[in-house]
Amino acid sequence: MNVAGYAWMSIHRQRALELFAEGLALYRCADDRIGEAWGLRGLGYAHLIWNEIEAAELCNEQSFEICRGADDRVGLAWCLYDRAESAFARRGLEAAEPLLTECLARFSDLGIDFAAYRTLVLLAGVHRLRREWLPALSQYRRALEVQHDRGFTARGAEILEGLGALAIEVARADLAARLFGAAAAWRRAIGLARLRYNQADYEQSYAASRRQLSSADWMNQFERGERLTYEETRLDAEKSSWTSRAGAVLRWSPT
Repeated sequence: MNVAGYAWMSIHRQRALELFAEGLALYRCADDRIGEAWGLRGLGYAHLIWNEIEAAELCNEQSFEICRGADDRVGLAWCLYDRAESAFARRGLEAAEPLLTECLARFSDLGIDFAAYRTLVLLAGVHRLRREWLPALSQYRRALEVQHDRGFTARGAEILEGLGALAIEVARADLAARLFGAAAAWRRAIGLARLRYNQADYEQSYAASRRQLSSADWMNQFERGERLTYEETRLDAEKSSWTSRAGAVLRWSPT
């Protein structure tokens, strides 16, 4: 049931919640405490991505208590991650960063590469929202490298949209439009909707990029991005003209 719940999570809230609840009931009936903890985290995460943060945090805390009692190191690491993402969703960036830093160390120690990759993406988002441009660019590039090496599909669009937001800050609206187009195509290809708690942030960046170009030029770049492969998009985002300019222009971070 958990696997099915994750499959429906971003596209059909109610179906995902029903599947996680069914799985949770089965784990409890079987007195499988570790399974119950995983079911609670799945249920909580379904709430989180639909921006129902209080419900998500309640499920995660219940899962955390079970994992702590069972000395489930992997479960505890994921609970910590979900706590960090809840803080990020609330835009509690000062709370999210140390949690994510701890998560990265734990996942690296446990050898869970996918979890470490997701943590990198969120850390990049923390730096970007705090207007710490160079650390954000560095983390996004690290995440891109891991994504490329391991072939991960989740959070790929978030990386592209985050880099697009950074491109706007160095007056590269053409690159931003291509990255947004590539992200849109990526979402269509794998069937993953944008995390609801990120929607307002994305809309703000999207509108900013459109203001920097004429409608025709912006649409031309966006459609070019839609036609790029992910590898072509990655290379576009890492062109020396973009990274060198970013290094020169984004060298400050306001207090």
